[in-house]
Amino acid sequence: YINNYGDASTWMQNTDDALQTASSVLIRVKELVVQAANDSNTDQERAGIGQEIDKLVDTLVDAAHAKVGDRYLFGGQSDRDQPFVRNPDGTVSFSGDNHYISMRLQAGGVSPMQDSINVTAAEAFGTDMQMFNELNEIAKVLKGDIEVPHGQPTGTWLSFTGLANVDNNHARVLQADASLGA
Repeated sequence: YINNYGDASTWMQNTDDALQTASSVLIRVKELVVQAANDSNTDQERAGIGQEIDKLVDTLVDAAHAKVGDRYLFGGQSDRDQPFVRNPDGTVSFSGDNHYISMRLQAGGVSPMQDSINVTAAEAFGTDMQMFNELNEIAKVLKGDIEVPHGQPTGTWLSFTGLANVDNNHARVLQADASLGA
């Protein structure tokens, strides 16, 4: 039990660190989206902001690849293989699973909800890796790679849909971190 406690503590601390990195990145993304939503930006300035957001998505994928030893923290029980892939179109695919890792810390049966030492990728990053893919969409709109959905002006779409997506994803990361702590 003492060994399990030490392992569990290390796992949870590294997960917390990865989620804190994700939170910091999302704060920066929000700053950039607010800046880009200003209609005084040129297309070139918006494209530069889009490129920075694209690089921040890479940073988020790197944080999601956090490991303890040779085990990926967000891979679920498929924790030996790299769980995230950034596809050529910028989207992120997930090949892990959304199962909890449990470690028995006291006598009795193991309960995945009570003895889990992780949060799932879906809890942290959304079903179907929603966070990565919504940020990818924002970056593509800013770089001019795709049209603004529903034909809205770019600033309007960013002010409403883009910011709402960033805020919702940030709230999800914070909730996952709080759940881990609890």
